[in-house]
Amino acid sequence: MLSGQHYFSSRKPKDFGRVETPTVTAAIKGTEFSVSVDADGATTITMLEGVVEASNEFGAVRIAAGEQAVARRGAAPVRSVVVRPRDAVAWAFYYPPVLGGADAARLRQMGESGAGLERAAQLLSVGQVSEATGLIESARAKDPRNPIAIALASVVALAGDRRDEARTLAEEALGADENSPAAALAASFSAQADFDIDKAAELAERAARLDPEDPAALARAAELRMARGDVAGARRAAEDALQRARTTRGPCPCSDSSSSRPCAPRRPRASSSAPCRPTPASRSPGWGSVWRGSASEISQRVASSCRPPPLSTRRTRL
Repeated sequence: MLSGQHYFSSRKPKDFGRVETPTVTAAIKGTEFSVSVDADGATTITMLEGVVEASNEFGAVRIAAGEQAVARRGAAPVRSVVVRPRDAVAWAFYYPPVLGGADAARLRQMGESGAGLERAAQLLSVGQVSEATGLIESARAKDPRNPIAIALASVVALAGDRRDEARTLAEEALGADENSPAAALAASFSAQADFDIDKAAELAERAARLDPEDPAALARAAELRMARGDVAGARRAAEDALQRARTTRGPCPCSDSSSSRPCAPRRPRASSSAPCRPTPASRSPGWGSVWRGSASEISQRVASSCRPPPLSTRRTRL
């Protein structure tokens, strides 16, 4: 591995073999870790679950879960403890979308802070969480009871497995405005993380009622109807979501493309400023184990009466 960031995860402990970079060779055994190589070859290995033996010609170090090994040119690897190791792979997490048409219209009336939150939602869709978090916190500082900012903060916490914090924020967002679809969707994802599917479904249905033209809210309702065994109801909601996606979809909001195809998130190159691009609706993003995707993707799954994978909020699986 010569440069970049890579995130590795396995559902079962396994021997990943050796990972070689310009400054270290690592023998890794475990289930979850990340490797980052800077332009100068400096390497950071963060273990979330498992152990690694990191060595070079100057020395060796062994690290376990919650620790990092940093290797630079001309020096032995150094071990350090990481307070929040999952922050190292935050770029790889899936951040559930909660910003629909009604809330987006609301943000456009808020001026600069509203535009910042719209941008934050776009950045989260492509894993640029650091920049997104800054925009969210800035909006919350200006208006501590902004339900959309709080809902986005809940999503960030949930993706990082901080479930208690996510739940508290989702409840706070609902308390700030019980009629905010974003707050309802954030609370729905939080309830799903707590394995309360009935509550998650109720909140998703509320979001769909509050913003009936939002295909994402309808697709979320379809997902949870399917999870509860209501195949016919899931199909109806998914077909409604698909129809609304066809009638409300415009050009990709984060590129210059005028394509009518749906705007799907991607991991951009470091030099790219466009956080997403249009892609065919049939292409599945394949993020994590939560059943998710565009309205058309969910519609296709519902039409075939397939079952979603286990409902959880695990991270991206590569």
